[in-house]
Amino acid sequence: DLRLEHTGSDGTIKNYTGNLTISNTTDDGDILFQSDDGSGGVTNYLQIDGGGALTRAYKNFRVQDDVNLQAGSSGDLEIVHASNCSYINNKTGDLYITNSTDDGDVIFRSDDTTGGVTEYFRLDGGETKTIFSKDTRHSDAIKANFGTNDDLQIYHDGTTAYIDNIVGSTYIKNSEVDADINFYGTKSDGAGGGTTELYFQIDS
Repeated sequence: DLRLEHTGSDGTIKNYTGNLTISNTTDDGDILFQSDDGSGGVTNYLQIDGGGALTRAYKNFRVQDDVNLQAGSSGDLEIVHASNCSYINNKTGDLYITNSTDDGDVIFRSDDTTGGVTEYFRLDGGETKTIFSKDTRHSDAIKANFGTNDDLQIYHDGTTAYIDNIVGSTYIKNSEVDADINFYGTKSDGAGGGTTELYFQIDS
């Protein structure tokens, strides 16, 4: 039922009945999987660490296209590359992305249209702020909401722009000394850029 074979070029372990179990019953002992290291020697590729009660990988781990890398007893979290797209799919509960390093950031980067990548926004742990490094776009009728109950809403419905305060007073304030608050519109003939139609001048 169990055979250890060598064909003259390859060695094999074949089990023909039931499960095949490889066990190390030594206290804190490991099971090491080693292979050629490309330089004439051998090195660890995988270690079942009995002392640390974990599995250690010492070389890159590659899952082929359309094969899920799963975590959770029921495969609740999946990471997969489907030939031309990559997916992180959580099927149970919430999905957390966490950086526990003191003052560390979570940085979101993507292509920069020049063959490289650049930062688009970050969750800055040192400044405790979300910092945007690229423009953001809200589609028509999609609101940018502020306040716990969405009390201030800014949006464009495709034809008209709105700044809508739902609760309390609205303040437009410029704290710069001797600076103005300017309101710009466009001339009825559409000529030139904008012209000042209404402004508040700060007295000197």
